[in-house]
Amino acid sequence: YVLLKDTEGREKTSKTLFSRVKLFGERQQVYNVQRGEIIQAIPISERSGSPPHNYQYSIGDKTITLYASIEHVSPLLNDKYIDLLKGIGQPSDRHRVFSIGGFLEWGSNHLEVGNTASVFVKDTATGGGQNLVTAEVVIRYVGRVDDEPGIKFGVEITDKTVCGCLGDCHGDYKGKEYFRCPVNSGLFVGLDKFSFSHHNPKVSKSFPLEFEQPKTASTVQLQVS
Repeated sequence: YVLLKDTEGREKTSKTLFSRVKLFGERQQVYNVQRGEIIQAIPISERSGSPPHNYQYSIGDKTITLYASIEHVSPLLNDKYIDLLKGIGQPSDRHRVFSIGGFLEWGSNHLEVGNTASVFVKDTATGGGQNLVTAEVVIRYVGRVDDEPGIKFGVEITDKTVCGCLGDCHGDYKGKEYFRCPVNSGLFVGLDKFSFSHHNPKVSKSFPLEFEQPKTASTVQLQVS
């Protein structure tokens, strides 16, 4: 599942108090869980707490009770979609990809080895690398890399018309080769870096949110499953 709205969650943790006598108590740690986190429902028979309409989920190695309505949680997603979302680093970007109709389906069906696509890359020729441009790429690898979660795409930049559009490898990641391409023509990216609107004109925007003006939030980053 994907969380669709920022939600408060609580995790019960043990706390030790020391005085003349060692005392053990229990407290609840409160988390602000970002929309876009990937969550796994705990079976109803194993849920605890009240009121009964609250939901419990496992996030990473934590068990957190989320105070969310059912409409704030996505429908059950298949394993391929979840792996695509796990390959996206930021919860806000996962939420964006999930929210754009057809993006996950397109990524699952179209982004295969040998196919062409467009990705957002930093233009190192202008703006100190802060500007983004779209570049044509050929997909050379689809799968897991190193110990990173989810599906990553190894792509070769073939667009020679974009000045300053460079990759950062030749198909290797942390010393391991996944594919071969010319030096500084390769990239490993998540689904969120692909330009879905470039291939689907009806989509008004698929620009990576991480390059927009950041929003201030006091959110605890959680390790996701």
